[in-house]
Amino acid sequence: MVKKKERKLFSKIIVILFLLMIAIGFTIPMFNNDDLVEYAEQQPCKTDADCYLMCDSPVEVLCSRNLCQQNSCGETANYAYESIPVSFQLEVEGKEDFSLEFDPGDIYVTFSDGLVKLHNSMLTLRVVLEKLELKQTEFELFVNGEQSYQGSDYLPQEGDMVRVVY
Repeated sequence: MVKKKERKLFSKIIVILFLLMIAIGFTIPMFNNDDLVEYAEQQPCKTDADCYLMCDSPVEVLCSRNLCQQNSCGETANYAYESIPVSFQLEVEGKEDFSLEFDPGDIYVTFSDGLVKLHNSMLTLRVVLEKLELKQTEFELFVNGEQSYQGSDYLPQEGDMVRVVY
């Protein structure tokens, strides 16, 4: 009879331990919020100004392909705004003065003193052509007088002379 009581007690202890392990297993992950990533629905945009975020401090956000590239304060910024721009000359065949075509709402790609200024060193020529609403297919690219086959993937460097021929 004693052995039967010991078995029942032992099985009750096992069941209680099992239930405790289940309860702990469901509550411990709730305490670790460091790995949570905030995702927000992508917002449509026309200019960079449409994507501006008000976080602890104001955050400039790139509008590319008509979508904001960062949509919430907790989201990682792939294109952080750089106050010191990469400046280069841009000549587009058939366009004499495209300074008026730059939208004042675009702050990542600006135009002044005859230079295009990129406020992120990782922005490609694709973004510049997109901001100018120019076709990005079938054009020849010349960088500093030499033909380049990088096309719209070209990453402009400080002081470059870029010429686009359609």
